[in-house]
Amino acid sequence: MNPLICPVCKNALIEAISSYRCEQNHVFDKARSGYVNLLLPNRKHSKEPGDNKEMVKNREAFLTKGYYTKISDLLNQEIARASSRDMNILDVGCGNGYYLRRLKQNLNKPSDCWGVDISKEAINLAAKKQTISIGLLAI
Repeated sequence: MNPLICPVCKNALIEAISSYRCEQNHVFDKARSGYVNLLLPNRKHSKEPGDNKEMVKNREAFLTKGYYTKISDLLNQEIARASSRDMNILDVGCGNGYYLRRLKQNLNKPSDCWGVDISKEAINLAAKKQTISIGLLAI
């Protein structure tokens, strides 16, 4: 299931090989790493919204040291216990995809995982690590 809608006309976005498009022919290209930017230029409040490359790099280094592993494990246990079927998971503000990546690895049932973040650098990293089905800058 594709839950994406066009930020211009609100029609469903249909996935193509290298883009998403709606029936009104608004097109949003996929980046090489797999994310799609749905943040319209007139909705940006800065040239590069969200965390910059250095901030994302530092967060990734911190998280890989395991400081938040227990928090992630507890969340994963609760989600797994509460679910009895396939799920669609949306992580709003997913950053580099740390929590979503760990959740997806720990689920014993197929799930579609979607991540949303306003930082191009963060969502690019999440997409490269195949955390998410697709990464979005904003909806």
